[in-house]
Amino acid sequence: FQAEDGIRDYKVTGVQTCALPISSCWQHEAGFVSVYAPTESNSTEQDIDEFYADVQLAISAASTAIGSRSVPVMGDFNVNLGNDACGLGVHSRLLGKSLRQGPSSPNCGQLLAFCEQNGLGIIQSKQNPSLMGNEANWYTWKHPWTGQPHMKDFILLPEEELRAVRTCRPHDHLGVLTDHRIVVCRLNFSKRALARIGKIGRAHV
Repeated sequence: FQAEDGIRDYKVTGVQTCALPISSCWQHEAGFVSVYAPTESNSTEQDIDEFYADVQLAISAASTAIGSRSVPVMGDFNVNLGNDACGLGVHSRLLGKSLRQGPSSPNCGQLLAFCEQNGLGIIQSKQNPSLMGNEANWYTWKHPWTGQPHMKDFILLPEEELRAVRTCRPHDHLGVLTDHRIVVCRLNFSKRALARIGKIGRAHV
């Protein structure tokens, strides 16, 4: 099954967001939201607030299209989450401890508030903290001049589905023309969790 074969709609809800309902080979409607956030250095706080308002619209559009609130949000959030983010008051159910050593970028507050508001967990942060010892397990982009690794591409998943996550890793060489590494998330749902979508099995995002 190729995603482009099943995309039945493409709704742009803002300059940098879109909602993608998909008809899969499982005879089930799925959907997700793809985003690209403004860069912190070239945007104002209002720009970032407007971006998250657009993401909210995209989630609503995708949820309406597929008749479910189970809509992952993924993309380049242009946010650096450091290990100090654990002390910013976000509930542990949404933010884990697998975060790079160092400070977070100032605009991380909007991302965390958005996750709290929508009950979305940041999947990468919920992985085994021991994986953070090897940067290949977490970095999604390196600065072209300094080579500094960053984890700025995230997959956000509704909190009731976080238990289904088995692995979430960035990968190279997936045939995509980009300077970012592609984050692949594998989910394995239980029978009870999948009762509402009518198919038992695995999903790759």
